[in-house]
Amino acid sequence: MKPFSVLFLIFIFYHFVGAVEISETFDTTATRGEISELIWNTLSGDLEPPIHIFNFNNGSGLESKNIDPGDGRHGVFDISTYANFSENGDVSSNVIRINTDQYPILYFKSFDLQATWRIRPTGTQPLVIKVLGDMQIDGEIDCSGEDGEGISATLTDLPLGGTGVCGGGKGGNGGNLVTPPTNGDPGGVDLIGGGAGPSIDLLKGQGGGGGGAYTDNLFTEVQDPTDGDDSAAGVGGLKGIQVADNAFRIVGGGSGGGGGSTFSNATLGEDSVGAGGGAGGGIINIVVLGDVNISATGKVLANGGAGGGDNGTLRAGGGGGGGGGSISIFTPKNITVDGVVEAKAGAGGLTNAANGGDGGGGSSGRTWLLDADALLGGGGDANVEPDAELASSGFVRYKTGEFVSESISYDLNNSHPLINSAILSADLLSDVTLQLAFSNSNNFSAPTWETFEGLSQVPSRYMRFRITLNNQSALNPNKVSAVTINYSPFTEDDFEFTGACGKVESHPPNQFIFTILLLLLLPILLILGLRRFV
Repeated sequence: MKPFSVLFLIFIFYHFVGAVEISETFDTTATRGEISELIWNTLSGDLEPPIHIFNFNNGSGLESKNIDPGDGRHGVFDISTYANFSENGDVSSNVIRINTDQYPILYFKSFDLQATWRIRPTGTQPLVIKVLGDMQIDGEIDCSGEDGEGISATLTDLPLGGTGVCGGGKGGNGGNLVTPPTNGDPGGVDLIGGGAGPSIDLLKGQGGGGGGAYTDNLFTEVQDPTDGDDSAAGVGGLKGIQVADNAFRIVGGGSGGGGGSTFSNATLGEDSVGAGGGAGGGIINIVVLGDVNISATGKVLANGGAGGGDNGTLRAGGGGGGGGGSISIFTPKNITVDGVVEAKAGAGGLTNAANGGDGGGGSSGRTWLLDADALLGGGGDANVEPDAELASSGFVRYKTGEFVSESISYDLNNSHPLINSAILSADLLSDVTLQLAFSNSNNFSAPTWETFEGLSQVPSRYMRFRITLNNQSALNPNKVSAVTINYSPFTEDDFEFTGACGKVESHPPNQFIFTILLLLLLPILLILGLRRFV
């Protein structure tokens, strides 16, 4: 071998030994930039196209609506992590007490609610769950309104209306001899809670009106709210407002039922105070990227609470039932329902017909469960009440077209790096483009994006990458699994890393190491040179 050939090999050896590799496998969002139309699936470790509800019809033509499965930042939800999301870590009686004010959105990688376990939220905000993988529900998710307290013969009592959770309205309190009964709280901006029964009545107390709700359709078998019982003593509390909103454009739960009125006359021992109204059902919104399986033991509930009552001789009015809540579950894969999904109306509080007036029943709520083929597996629609009533429910699909995602800045710790390669791993490489941009500062105000093959700009210290994915299948999407960028830092700078920048794991050898390598190989060069004269 000639000396110049050995020198060339030494150069190549140094070139690759000194190379640094940046590898992004999308198992964390730490390096995701501000612009990202693609889903960073930190569970499967890939980039995926966004998803949407495609071609649903609410009566005014076909529409589509974007939905988001989240980024999995809260990790895995299973029996080992239940306590992490329950208030004060309390999971006594197998109840997971999620405070939706603390967790307005839960972002899980996977979700497994075991049988005998129950999620019972405590906050006022809707229960919103996003899952990157599969969702298995063997236990119970319960955002139902609480029942109202019953009629009482203790005149100092104030029977309370049920408490609403997950955005459901509170039930109205019952009347007593000091305070008249109150309306139930509304569960949404367009609702009015059930009306209270009249105040003190000398014949018999009147029932509170049933709570209104957002419902699937006003013209089908959906249960309407009803007024409180009227009789010779007068008209009961008026029913709450019911609003048809099949497409879930308004975020709202059921409203509460009104409280029952008080009975008082001169007959000793017959006075009694009215019952509390039931609370409205709350809001449950679930978006999953994998399969959803609600087993035979699984339940997803947002029912209205029942109004309080009494079947004895007490003559105060019963409380109105709460309106049903709102439940939506979406996935581009498959939904199987062998358990129950309910957003039913709360029943009005019953009294002895000859005595107090009954509370009015609440309104049915709404549900919308939708997957890739719009055909629920298992028991399916028969296990969902009320069933969705859109003219066309549509499908959940991956969006087609071009979508972009950018990284944050990587500090290459070098002023003039040499980019050796930029490689993508994807299902269909021909429909994915990888581009790079460089800057002398961490401020990429107007980056110049170029492919590795067409790179004309001089690489500098900071680098970002951008992926453009062209997805052509709504059912079998194109996915990117990795980006690998290899560079050689020929001019090394001893910079500190910037906190907002991507981390480069390895460092190249310095000039001293290169000199040592040359000295070690010098005897080989001398031997090869002397052979020419032997």
